[in-house]
Amino acid sequence: SNRPCLSDSASFQTKYIVWGQSGSFTAGAGGPNANQTNGGIIAAFAEVNRHGGISGYRLRLISLDDYFLAATAGSNTRALINAGVYGLIGFGGTDPVMAGMSVAIANRMPYVGPHTGTSALRNNSKYVINVRASSADEITALVNFATVQGMTKFSVLYQNDTFGAQGVAALQAALAAANLKVLSSAAFPTLNTGLVNVALTQLLNSALPFVPEA
Repeated sequence: SNRPCLSDSASFQTKYIVWGQSGSFTAGAGGPNANQTNGGIIAAFAEVNRHGGISGYRLRLISLDDYFLAATAGSNTRALINAGVYGLIGFGGTDPVMAGMSVAIANRMPYVGPHTGTSALRNNSKYVINVRASSADEITALVNFATVQGMTKFSVLYQNDTFGAQGVAALQAALAAANLKVLSSAAFPTLNTGLVNVALTQLLNSALPFVPEA
């Protein structure tokens, strides 16, 4: 990887505003999101730097791999803070994001743009800066749109972890507001997209004799 190393942070600080990131850069299904987020941040920083940076300081990003493991994300966050980064940006995956957030808040560290829709990030902490809607807001909007189209039979296929469970709860709440219920559900293991088709077959079979409309 050509990403700057953690040991580079001290030398950067005299001429850079250094930000830290932890992401699952090499962990299966989590890799594309982490790498795309990383690339977007680097591109945005490069644009600012082309125009002279911020008060003469250039922006720099140091990224560490957490392999989609919450404990590693927490350790990475502490290491980045100890290295003297200005703030944390672009963490991804519900469990790693939550681990990083707790360390960031405890250290009064800006925590910008975490890439997950979990409602737990909407905690009114002044250190957490969200740039996307919550999954609950997105699911509610989808249910509202679908019911306006006349759909009443809903099934849910979800990832079997904290993120998936929160999505199911949000769907159940949105449907309850419309006097509807989940018709059927099935789960697949975290980061194992190879079993999605198996779970989908289970989902459709358990809905019989009905066919889900959404």
